[in-house]
Amino acid sequence: MGLALGAATQPASAATGDTTTFLLTSDHCTGTCGGGINPQASFGSIVVTDLIGDALGFTVTVFNGNKFVQTGLDLTFGFNLNANPTVTYSALSAGFTIPGGTSPLQSAGSYHENGTGDFEYGLVWGGGPGGGNADLNPVLSFTITGTALTLASLQQNAAGQFFAADIVSGTTGFTGAVDASVPGIPEPETYAMMLAGLGLMGFVARRRKQKAA
Repeated sequence: MGLALGAATQPASAATGDTTTFLLTSDHCTGTCGGGINPQASFGSIVVTDLIGDALGFTVTVFNGNKFVQTGLDLTFGFNLNANPTVTYSALSAGFTIPGGTSPLQSAGSYHENGTGDFEYGLVWGGGPGGGNADLNPVLSFTITGTALTLASLQQNAAGQFFAADIVSGTTGFTGAVDASVPGIPEPETYAMMLAGLGLMGFVARRRKQKAA
């Protein structure tokens, strides 16, 4: 049984238009997809948006010349949903197919992604297995609609992963799965504002201390 994205990272009643960003940081590639330079460097990001009508929008972007592939794993991109609804896909990027159902529908199944564990939902890049058949577009986007879908529906699998992607590394040329296990990464603008606010607080505290002295 997976773990749902809870109130610690996102309000249970997320307002329409709210987003959560995840980073693909864990390397399960054969030979490593990070080249040993920085194993925790991000391989890509997943931005999930709460949309009108029980829908979630996904934008999955791979970085640094990485590409989506289908190397023999069950999925190119995998995810989980709390309560296991049947979902309907729309606005799916060209070249990706929906396994385990009648397109555009998909019911919860079991798809193995090697070291990242098993996932209930996902997509397959249609270029065929092997790193030589990589998707040249670094962005995968799609929308799913299903009963009561919100950001709180996002769920970890038994291995603790929210998402996994099958990639060929633009750094090393090796292939395999990378995953995202930590939700709630702030947007760059928000993070910059947080840092600026902390700096201002520190400046005010120093000024007060100097005046007190």
